[in-house]
Amino acid sequence: MAFTRTLIEFFNHSDSYNTLFTPTGGYLTCEGGKWAVSRKKPSDFASYYSELAKRIVEEIDLSELPQPEEFALRFNSEWTKKCFSPSRDALSDPEDAILFNSKSATFRYLSNFFPTLIFLKVSGQKGDTALSKFYFCLETAYITARAAALELNRAKELSRSTEPVKAKAAMQALADEKTERITDGQKVQLMQKLLHKKFDQNPLINGLLLQTEGRGLIENTSSHFWGRGADGEGENHLGRLLMELRVSNNR
Repeated sequence: MAFTRTLIEFFNHSDSYNTLFTPTGGYLTCEGGKWAVSRKKPSDFASYYSELAKRIVEEIDLSELPQPEEFALRFNSEWTKKCFSPSRDALSDPEDAILFNSKSATFRYLSNFFPTLIFLKVSGQKGDTALSKFYFCLETAYITARAAALELNRAKELSRSTEPVKAKAAMQALADEKTERITDGQKVQLMQKLLHKKFDQNPLINGLLLQTEGRGLIENTSSHFWGRGADGEGENHLGRLLMELRVSNNR
């Protein structure tokens, strides 16, 4: 694909992934359907990185891309640094617990909806590797993994999603249609694996997670299983997993 070839050429002419998507390495641009490297600085970095991430999720040919995990790590470092600036005052707030969700100004990076590339290597039925790819965020990776057990073709469609809210709704419809059989323990185990991938492949948000040491983490959503629930009495499994990951990554 034209995008993959341009991306690979860009990578091969960079001293390391550290120079990718920076003024030193230039910027990928698309004009008239043709991808090229340009020195012109994007006017809106948020849109620039988001569009590149969408292209990577939808189009990248992994057979030509060296070290995809390293690529995700470097891309995410640039993306997060340019587009996410948490308040230092909030980071040092002595309040015991942190309530977070996808709309939190400072702590939305803890949400599964936070945009950060996640590379997963997956071997499906009969050696099918179609789900070994980059995902737009943890939520789409989690949804795809669950969908794969129900209908592989639908899972492939969901894996290319860059809209987690719509993907979540589609997954719920699929689960109702196919009568999904997954235990709570399996959900937690899968989420734990994906959280490790998310924070391993984005050192900036991993550093932010470690800065929350000593504070409780609570997903402030209506989910009684993953968050605090509408009544505030939820099981908060996502918050618990994040606190466990924080301990693990701080060793």
